[in-house]
Amino acid sequence: MKGQHINRDQEDQVNPFPSLVIMINGMAEAKIGGKPVLLKKGMCVHIPAGVSHEFWNTSDETAEFIIVMFGEGA
Repeated sequence: MKGQHINRDQEDQVNPFPSLVIMINGMAEAKIGGKPVLLKKGMCVHIPAGVSHEFWNTSDETAEFIIVMFGEGA
């Protein structure tokens, strides 16, 4: 929903395993490894283990994604 912010707290921004985020609806702004990213429907992003990441929605449209966490510790 608009205003939702995932991993706002810096302590939650880094995982010891890789993740794959697949946008299935809407769009979301993100910061991955300190770099801004705009994710739109149909896009995906790989987040390596140990890389900081956060996502937020500034759009009126609901942002939906699938997140796949894999590897040791996931």
